[in-house]
Amino acid sequence: MYETEIQQWQTWNTEHLGDASRRSAILKFLLEEVQTMFDGDLEGHYWSVDWGQLDESIIIKDVLGQPLDQLTLPEGSFVAAFEKNPAFFMRDLADAIKKIVAKH
Repeated sequence: MYETEIQQWQTWNTEHLGDASRRSAILKFLLEEVQTMFDGDLEGHYWSVDWGQLDESIIIKDVLGQPLDQLTLPEGSFVAAFEKNPAFFMRDLADAIKKIVAKH
């Protein structure tokens, strides 16, 4: 389902960063998807996201760049959880993002 996007990120990473690893492509893809989900739920680009600890937490920052919240997983690794079942992972991620938006 998400294989095309992962391959596109692998190509981009190879051309621009010299990194052809699948893991690196998934990390870029997930961060981009999380940002897109927040932008959609907030109806605009008001918060930004970045890796806190690579592959273990995503930091959500407010419009001033101050940390607002974070996303973590019980499993620890975003890549491992995504690889296990991408569709369920993305659904659960979208639900977690909606909860963060509702909280703030």
